[in-house]
Amino acid sequence: RGEPNPRKLIRLRMPPGSGKALAGAGVDAVLLANNHVLDFGLDAFLDTLSEMKSAGLPALGAGMDSEEASALAALPPGGRLRLVGFASYPPESLGFKTADAAAGPSGPGINADEAGTIAAIRAARAAGNTVVVLAHGGAEYLAAPSAEVVSRYARFADAGAALILGGHPHVLQGIAARGRSLIAYSLGNFLFTGLEEPELSERSALIEFLLYDGEPRGFRIYPVIVRRDRTEPDPDAAGAEARFSGLCGALKAK
Repeated sequence: RGEPNPRKLIRLRMPPGSGKALAGAGVDAVLLANNHVLDFGLDAFLDTLSEMKSAGLPALGAGMDSEEASALAALPPGGRLRLVGFASYPPESLGFKTADAAAGPSGPGINADEAGTIAAIRAARAAGNTVVVLAHGGAEYLAAPSAEVVSRYARFADAGAALILGGHPHVLQGIAARGRSLIAYSLGNFLFTGLEEPELSERSALIEFLLYDGEPRGFRIYPVIVRRDRTEPDPDAAGAEARFSGLCGALKAK
């Protein structure tokens, strides 16, 4: 359902059944706090929420109101791992911005409430849970995060989030430690079919994090090449690791 959003230049949509396909592939949760959930208006957004619910997938960072959009999901159900979704991205070329998609006290949308998210992180951490923030934000196609993003993600870490995992730039950015937290500023692309991307976006990675006793203890990367029709291991693993180390090292100046 839905009509093309006239304030969106690039509009993405998936067919019904995509939620079940994701669940069948082993996906445990989806981040819906992003800049594309209203590409086809409110009807399509509501269909997406329904699709995720029918597939049994937590829809992080989106809901029928701000309370639902900022809710933390437990993985596995009843477990002590808590995931929360958040979005804050730059205005698009036609002026569509985060506030246009934000949920309200009685209106559907995405979680863009930083103060509320920080409060939720603190509460979950105080209850003995391990919190992971999935954050959609930052400028696209830049190899390093902005000062604004660095500052915001630091506040999530200081509130008690063990991991802050960023997306939206379409390229890999480095990982930094802050206290007992790890911050991955952008996980880059993993599957991005049908649209032409810059060469910089093709070199990406899976990142595996080790959590022990509620805290991150390290990570490992699996370099991949993301093409329009497939994603495959990067044959130049050594070169990919060297490039990624450079991205991490560049964060020291932030």
